[in-house]
Amino acid sequence: MATLGQLQMMYAEIAEQEKRYWSDLVQLVDDLRVRIGVALGVNSNHSELMAIGLVRGDGQFVKAAASQLKRDKRELEFAVQVILSQQASLLPPNVLVSQWSIKQTSAGIQLSNKDGGISQFDDIKDVAAHITDVFELNIKSYSPYDTK
Repeated sequence: MATLGQLQMMYAEIAEQEKRYWSDLVQLVDDLRVRIGVALGVNSNHSELMAIGLVRGDGQFVKAAASQLKRDKRELEFAVQVILSQQASLLPPNVLVSQWSIKQTSAGIQLSNKDGGISQFDDIKDVAAHITDVFELNIKSYSPYDTK
């Protein structure tokens, strides 16, 4: 049976682990922003063409720092926006937004998309490549021709 002092020490250790988990996850999303920029060939620090943020309740994308993103259970929810053209267009859309959540597990990095797909990765570069692949498939889906 644990004493109060032992319980308090366990609490302090777990509270520190919790703080470190979220700090590491926020840093992971910051790194992901840079990696997606590299994959797309843009400087993610100064680009208006690609941003990480969140999607508000009204469906509008809002650029946000990783530390401002919504935490849900053990996941950090975020959206990635890519502007393909400054000229407004519905088909194909000139702006693509994809919504994700990310968490760290003992097996690596788990990425979930808004549609329910879950993928596991060992490296943040692979996460960035997956997200850019999803954008590529998304834009190809608007072609009236077979673009396999």
